[in-house]
Amino acid sequence: MKPLKYAFGVSAKNFLRFLVHQKGIEIDKNKAKAIINAQPPSNKKKLQCFLGQVHFLRRFIANLAGKTKAFSALLGLKGDIEYRWEAEHQQAFQSIKEYLAKPPVLMPPRIRRPLKLYVLAVESSLGKYEALIIGLEIMLDMHVTTVQISGDSQLVIKQLNGEFKCSAPGLEMYFSIASHLLTKFDDVIITHVPRIDNGSANVMAQLASGLRVPDGTNEQWVKVSKQLPLIGDKYGQLEMVNPVDIVQDDWRTPIIQYLQNPQLRVDTKIKLQAVDTSF
Repeated sequence: MKPLKYAFGVSAKNFLRFLVHQKGIEIDKNKAKAIINAQPPSNKKKLQCFLGQVHFLRRFIANLAGKTKAFSALLGLKGDIEYRWEAEHQQAFQSIKEYLAKPPVLMPPRIRRPLKLYVLAVESSLGKYEALIIGLEIMLDMHVTTVQISGDSQLVIKQLNGEFKCSAPGLEMYFSIASHLLTKFDDVIITHVPRIDNGSANVMAQLASGLRVPDGTNEQWVKVSKQLPLIGDKYGQLEMVNPVDIVQDDWRTPIIQYLQNPQLRVDTKIKLQAVDTSF
């Protein structure tokens, strides 16, 4: 940043391509205008360019993944497959433009106002728990009293809800710590979001494929620092407690037994339930 290029101590000013004032941070009108006046992309490259402009303003667009989901098929076109701009694409395109015509104002967290915190986790259950613990710690530091957790890991969500028992040796401590942190909130809502409904990763990956990478970038060294301290060192030895055990006559018992031993003779219904991922 060049200090002489920016002004401080003023009520409103363009700062790093955003408008900053007492109420919060707004989109630079010129940035929004470029998207609002854009014509429908006539090919994949122009679509990637348009979505790149939209992605720059992603913090101001609620549910960006949902708004751009209609373009996923076009971004995935390869070879000589025809690029066809359909009504659904035009509708999504117009929806983004209308949204940015009256964009929201970003403001710092305020007491008794909803706060959404997005935490990126790796695919393993351990990574999901680590991300959850980090998010809960951040919200506790901000004195949040009500928390709503949404995740795509059915195993982790059902363990936290008490529907499944956490018995994996590598997860017990993380489960106990997460459960311990959840008790510090006045109200907790935990919901499962199927991975198919979260198209952000696919859209971002397609956007990345359209970016030009400068020569030599692939050879640059990147330093990675661990953000989460050792759980054992930070929390000590918490008692490993599983709030709900599966009783013998539970409807899931025969399914679990069949999964553990597929040689068992069971009803066809049990076999179908065992392979149904919606359970």
